[in-house]
Amino acid sequence: MKLNLNQVKNLAQQLEARRHEEGLTHDQIARILDLNQSQVSRACSGDFASLNETVMRICIFLGVSPPGWQFPVDSDQYKLTAGILRIWKRTPEDTARLLRLLRSIADIRGRV
Repeated sequence: MKLNLNQVKNLAQQLEARRHEEGLTHDQIARILDLNQSQVSRACSGDFASLNETVMRICIFLGVSPPGWQFPVDSDQYKLTAGILRIWKRTPEDTARLLRLLRSIADIRGRV
């Protein structure tokens, strides 16, 4: 999704403010999300023109809703999302493995 200059500026300000609130560096976010530090730095400084995958991942992790999107504001959900992104190898096989694991956890909880 293409953004206008005001939307980019506003989103970058929100990302940077949220990053500071969480006490995180660009490098820490990059390591957690398996990105380059420069990608996080560019997103937080507004050096992007569209909502690409990298910007969206940073938004989800920091709990910032980009224009046209509305994320829930539950910090536990963001922590869980970040944890899953940290261990996911981004392959169809690993996706299937993680989903099986989550279903198994749900099954165990259902029996308790």
